[in-house]
Amino acid sequence: KHFRSLVEEAPVATAVLTGDDFIVELVNDEMIRTSGKDGSITGKSFKDAFPEMADQPFYDLLKQVYTTGESYKATEGKVNLESDGTLQSYYFNFTFKALRNAEGVVYGVLIMAVDVTAQVKNRQRIEKSEASFRLLAGSMPQFVWTSDKWGNLNYFNEAVYKFLGLSFEELENDGWLQVIHPDEREENIRRWNESVNTGKDFLFHHRFQCKDGSYRWQLSRAVPLRDPEG
Repeated sequence: KHFRSLVEEAPVATAVLTGDDFIVELVNDEMIRTSGKDGSITGKSFKDAFPEMADQPFYDLLKQVYTTGESYKATEGKVNLESDGTLQSYYFNFTFKALRNAEGVVYGVLIMAVDVTAQVKNRQRIEKSEASFRLLAGSMPQFVWTSDKWGNLNYFNEAVYKFLGLSFEELENDGWLQVIHPDEREENIRRWNESVNTGKDFLFHHRFQCKDGSYRWQLSRAVPLRDPEG
């Protein structure tokens, strides 16, 4: 009774499957909500309760845990679930844990899952946006560079490498200062730090040393990228 109460009140999606047919014996409200099912899955086998998973690896993973008694954990595992009549992709951090009786024999599997779909899809959107940016920036003849919020430079496009004749390792963080003409270097640092600390645009005329040793005047501008909270 205590175990049943723990399952039902668990803050994460939780279910207990028993026997080698993996009958859904216990399932909490969070699991029902997360899976897009209803209470009718109780008493059904895993295959009948989740027919859309027939071509996914989860049944085999359940058998593996049931047979070996060893837990299985996944981070950001992709799961296709039927919701509102359509198959949709979700991502979960989940655990399959063998349940043993008093004699130590495995009689079922405990499933606990945390829905991380929103985080994964947000990261995927960011990665896709970044890939698009790098594709565009890489083809531009102008010098393009980015920094983190602390002002450490972390990206240069191909035009920068061709002009300076230096590698990313030689330029990252403060290495780029070596290409600034000594007469403008101190003022460059002051203005850059001011822009980083205040969020104001960086705008500065200075000379870069190109790979043949000569200096060429540049107009550099950097603008802050802000999140929805500014």
